[in-house]
Amino acid sequence: MLMGTPDNAPAKQRTMGFEKALAECPGMTVLDRQVADWQQSKAQDITRTWLVKYRDQIKGIYGQNDAMGLGAVAALKEAGLNGKIPVTGTDGSSDVMKLIQTGEMLATVAGRSEYQGAVAAAMTYAVRVGDLKPEDLTEAQRDFFINEFVVTRENVEEVLAAKPDPADYAYEKIKADFWAQSAGQIPPGMN
Repeated sequence: MLMGTPDNAPAKQRTMGFEKALAECPGMTVLDRQVADWQQSKAQDITRTWLVKYRDQIKGIYGQNDAMGLGAVAALKEAGLNGKIPVTGTDGSSDVMKLIQTGEMLATVAGRSEYQGAVAAAMTYAVRVGDLKPEDLTEAQRDFFINEFVVTRENVEEVLAAKPDPADYAYEKIKADFWAQSAGQIPPGMN
């Protein structure tokens, strides 16, 4: 696993999710975990080292963000192994979407960052105009994930073709249910 900065909230959250998935997949072995600090070049260097150290044992590489996934792919390309060892990332970047199309990356986890920003702005505005009272919110309503989705070769074209509808970001629509796209509360201690 190519990890982000250890004390960073997304790194902690993604490590927790990885550990949960690992527990649900008996027989899966993690060969190594290295901190690449969200950086493509560090991930490329780490992956080069792994290719020498673990060569045929590597069955997949998980990057906690797309930049680290891109670094892994670059190292695999140097070794003539791109597309042969599955690589995943997180962020849904356009560069990774292109590699998913060509089969050089397996997947990324994407969110709707424009929707996240719209919800944050709408909640701020709601507090300002009195439509939302922070003191009335539960912890789950204050600290929550927005739904994300996995992008693979099966759905990458659809994801790339999707165009956000500005009406979905209108204050009144978001205000009707600020948590409509919530994936649940961020676990305590993860932020």
